[in-house]
Amino acid sequence: MTNGKGHNSMGMSETDFSVLKAHHFRLRLTQEFKKREAADAIKSINQKAKAEGITAKELNHLIETHFAEDKQTMVDKNERERKNLVFMGIIPDQFQGDLLSDRVTGEQLIDAKGFSAGLRNLDRVSGYDAGSADDKTWLAAFDRGQKTFLERIADVLKQSEAARTNEEPEADGEDPFADAAE
Repeated sequence: MTNGKGHNSMGMSETDFSVLKAHHFRLRLTQEFKKREAADAIKSINQKAKAEGITAKELNHLIETHFAEDKQTMVDKNERERKNLVFMGIIPDQFQGDLLSDRVTGEQLIDAKGFSAGLRNLDRVSGYDAGSADDKTWLAAFDRGQKTFLERIADVLKQSEAARTNEEPEADGEDPFADAAE
């Protein structure tokens, strides 16, 4: 018997222990195939995005930010990096003493968060008190983000495909000069 004292397999025959090991191997192998399939899919997505001007690094940052438990850490890191670039003279100090020049109102921030959540097709839950002004602002922006995505995605993908293949995008049947004739 190769399995030592304290294992759940204690007292098993070699054959039974081999069956148990094979069981765990199969479970792990299934997950490994899924992991590799996901890695291949991510690689393909990154290649398509790169061809459209979006780097894998940008996508990785978006995914990292999406799953970050502490968003403030991400904000603080970004601010430190911006200050370092100013210090090195790579970018100008756009604030030049006015620390509030880049601030938006709370409502604008809530609107931006809701719109982004709608574009990304996240759950339609604002996180604010149900029925509050902030909740209504976020939900309206979420709906606007969803609508914008649904209205634009087909055209955006056509344009992207046309650029990739160096072809003109198909006309959508509308007269582009209809407004000018009126």
